[in-house]
Amino acid sequence: KMNHLLGRFETGKASAYYEEFLKVNKSFLNRPLRKMSRITQNILGAIDYNKAKETREKNYIYLHEHLASKNILKLKNPVGSFAYPFYCENGMKTKKKLAQQKIYVPTLWPNVLESEDIIAKDYTENILPLPCDQRYEINEMNIILKELQKCIN
Repeated sequence: KMNHLLGRFETGKASAYYEEFLKVNKSFLNRPLRKMSRITQNILGAIDYNKAKETREKNYIYLHEHLASKNILKLKNPVGSFAYPFYCENGMKTKKKLAQQKIYVPTLWPNVLESEDIIAKDYTENILPLPCDQRYEINEMNIILKELQKCIN
């Protein structure tokens, strides 16, 4: 169940392991909660959480400095956010364009897309959770900003 994680780590190519990720993720749907595996405990024990938090916050603030004037969402700086929520008209189309540039923006809560709740559906479709976690540095934030600018113009 970890091949997609290890393969992505070794090759740096998330897209090559995306289908496998979906398959593994689906396998957990109807399974009861269980205790964390020893390998997961070992991997998580190796993380410098303070450094990860600092990097996430630095990246979030950097994106916010460049996108706040274009973002209809009024945001505060959260502690250790994994993504910067940017509201974008035609969000699903923008996600596809970004994915063509190997910038993967998830659709959080995709089940809401089937909802009758117009506001919830709008937010799910159009809020782009731009990645800003500890895997990235300012250079990657600049790439995201550059490609996003192309999409929204």
